Amino acid sequence: MYRVMIVDDEPYVREGLKAIIEWERYGFQVCYESENGIDAINKVKQERPDLVIADIKMPRMNGLDMIKYCREVLDVHAQYILLTGYAEFEYARQAIRLGVVRYLLKPVDEDELIETLADIAREIKQQRKADVINFSKTVYRESVETIASDDITRV
Repeated sequence: MYRVMIVDDEPYVREGLKAIIEWERYGFQVCYESENGIDAINKVKQERPDLVIADIKMPRMNGLDMIKYCREVLDVHAQYILLTGYAEFEYARQAIRLGVVRYLLKPVDEDELIETLADIAREIKQQRKADVINFSKTVYRESVETIASDDITRV
């Protein structure tokens, strides 16, 4: 199961998102919630969720700044979806720069969110597979280099 955090200052939005989707059916589990960007950063740092769904306009810190901080300072490269009631071009542009997977407008279209979850699940699975392959290659390369180094030392 991929772990999801929902970040929105409106409790009914957080509850609604949890209720409209059968998260487990799509390989996800909503594990964490936050009502603002500062609280979300602390939870992201500790829990490292696979997916963060965040509102843009929230008190204390907006969703865009939160994502930027998580990526650049915490080096947490989760998948991010921005959820907002504002169809403003500047927000969308900033979201693209931050590598946000989707920019969804409130009220959320259930089918669009399900399609997005399927895409994200595939992306996470591919990334994890690539990480395992890269790790295996690194271990193999280091093993070969150690063996070669030992052989040279013995000569």
